[in-house]
Amino acid sequence: MIKSKLFDINSGIISGLLLVIITITCVNLIFTNVLEGYLSLAIFLALSGGVIMSLVVTFFSRVSFNVLGCQDTFAVIAAYAADSMIRNGAHLGNETLLITVLALVVTMTIFMGVLFYLLGKFRLGKVIEYTPYPVIAGFLAGTGALIIIGGLEISTGVNLLEGNIGNIFKPDLMIFWIPEVIYAVIMLVVLERNKNIFLLPIMLLIAMCTFYGVTWFLDVSLEEASMRGMLLGPFPDFSFGDLAVLGNVENIQWNLILNRLPDYFIAAGLGVIALLFNTNSLEVVTNTDIDINNELKVTGVANILAGCVGGIGGYQHLATSVINQKMGAKTYLSGISRTVTVALSALVGLPLLGIMPKSLFVILLIFLGIYFLYDWLFLTYLKISKYEYFAIPIIACSIVVNGLFIGVLVGLAASLVMFAFRCSRIKIIKSELSGEACASNVERDYAKKQVLQKHRKDIRLIYLQSYIFFGNAVGLVNKVIKDIETEDLSIKYLILDFKKVFAADASTIFSFIKISRHCMNYSVKLIFSEVPEQLKHEFKIAKENDLPLFYEEVSDIDHALELCESEILENYMDEAPITSEDNVRNLLPNLSKHEDFFAYFEKIPAPKDIIIMTEGAKSESLFILVKGRVEVFIKDVNGVERRVKLLNSGTIIGEVGLLMGTPRTASVRAVENCVLLKLTRESLGKLKKEHPIGLADLYLDIVNITMDRFINVSESVRQLSA
Repeated sequence: MIKSKLFDINSGIISGLLLVIITITCVNLIFTNVLEGYLSLAIFLALSGGVIMSLVVTFFSRVSFNVLGCQDTFAVIAAYAADSMIRNGAHLGNETLLITVLALVVTMTIFMGVLFYLLGKFRLGKVIEYTPYPVIAGFLAGTGALIIIGGLEISTGVNLLEGNIGNIFKPDLMIFWIPEVIYAVIMLVVLERNKNIFLLPIMLLIAMCTFYGVTWFLDVSLEEASMRGMLLGPFPDFSFGDLAVLGNVENIQWNLILNRLPDYFIAAGLGVIALLFNTNSLEVVTNTDIDINNELKVTGVANILAGCVGGIGGYQHLATSVINQKMGAKTYLSGISRTVTVALSALVGLPLLGIMPKSLFVILLIFLGIYFLYDWLFLTYLKISKYEYFAIPIIACSIVVNGLFIGVLVGLAASLVMFAFRCSRIKIIKSELSGEACASNVERDYAKKQVLQKHRKDIRLIYLQSYIFFGNAVGLVNKVIKDIETEDLSIKYLILDFKKVFAADASTIFSFIKISRHCMNYSVKLIFSEVPEQLKHEFKIAKENDLPLFYEEVSDIDHALELCESEILENYMDEAPITSEDNVRNLLPNLSKHEDFFAYFEKIPAPKDIIIMTEGAKSESLFILVKGRVEVFIKDVNGVERRVKLLNSGTIIGEVGLLMGTPRTASVRAVENCVLLKLTRESLGKLKKEHPIGLADLYLDIVNITMDRFINVSESVRQLSA
């Protein structure tokens, strides 16, 4: 228990010191030129705002290691606006410019806080969860690179992002940053091999002792070390009398502030993007569930309150939060010790902080930057596919060269390109069948079956699946064109089934127009089945705009096949005219050898819409459909009728139920006036005694019919799995 509290206190102190340094850096960006004389006052106000931010996040954030503070992105925009105001107000006194710039910082901070709070209140933060993983990884890798660059800039005083990288290789600078980089790498190796969280503060303490030991050995005084830039200080002194200038509120030049109104939206917009990415990245790095909407509200309140005392706008510090977590921050005690550290620094601690070695914080920053690069640039390469990985270094480089906003845009663009490439490789053709392997659930007489069997090769059925967009639709177009132009296939009917398609890009309409045009050129009838509502809408718009899209739409595959078969029969049935009696003889060839056998059948009429059989009823007879058509249907759990088969003359009905003694598995209804031959169970019993050979032939015919149906189904299954 005591050990845990020590971890919290230790992590709070270190994260607090980092916040102080970051805050002072931000203040130095804004209060330059004629405002340099008020730097101590600005630092005090900014640190006071930091105290409030730290208190709010400590007691209201649900993440124990979360660190909130002012940000350089906000400070840069505020500095740009302040510089413009100072130039435009050059005729004004310094105190007037000071109070105006302070008003700018205060209102800009509050404005950003209100936006944060509203986003969290209306639960809009969840949008960031849809960010692709490579974008998050690239953001973290880019953050790591920026942290390293920031550490090197603190160490050398060279602005690396302005093309001055060659300057850091001067011998008088290399003796500082090379040992710092080496020590940071050693820290990473040690901490990766040993997860003991004591090691990080111990190694930082060793680094600090080493610095003071070297300066003592070289007889370098603290004053001399400070003059050489080896220490954080000196910092300007502050007295509470400096606060008197804040009473000149009436001198605020609101016209100058209103001219900078667009900067408010830029600062707030970039702040929202950075906060969302920082929070989401923190969730990934620390493997912690974070309620991003709650963090938005907490950050909003913190900025509003901090702005009221002159604080600088900010949000979650990703790097400092990770350090805080690695050092064992688990309770609010870490936040309290961080708050106390910032408060003491504001009141009395700046002189003491000024004698701290700069290299200590440089090592910590470089260590964290290398850790980010190692984790998200190297280890991620081993975890994800190479197609996804290529976006990560691109995003990281873009963030370093062009900043966060451009880097994120590049990342999203790279992810979209990657998504399009990956999706284009997804097969949208689930399977395809030739008409020889599939048939509708319409059962026809022998003669029609013969005609259909001869022309089934005219039908081609393609089952589509997944998400269709312009990338993978190209493969479908090429496949259709190739099949149509292949003479051996001689396709006359092309059926595209959309049952397994869950969505489609609007741009795919042009792919289907191309398919339609090709079908028309080769006299192929194009049929769509089970089209999704979205595509139906797109197809409707295309037709309304006179685009060349010609197809016939049906409800399902069964009706699509029935449509094709009906047209084939209409075109070719005159090749084999046949009577109803011939239909029966072709259906039951073995039974037809016995002319007297049909005396056991009763010829009955069945008017249109009459129910011939009822699902679940006892099977008492079988029927031979001599004339007309009937439909076989069932009712689903909601009581809705579903057609199973459509039977034409020359087919047998109810034979399995009668012979096996099982209940009816479906209902049968006449769709037009019909004539049937009925064989009852009683007549079947008579047959066993009086005509056993005929009965055996009837069984043989029924077996042949059943096997023929089974073979057709098996062939369809075989082609579907091919």
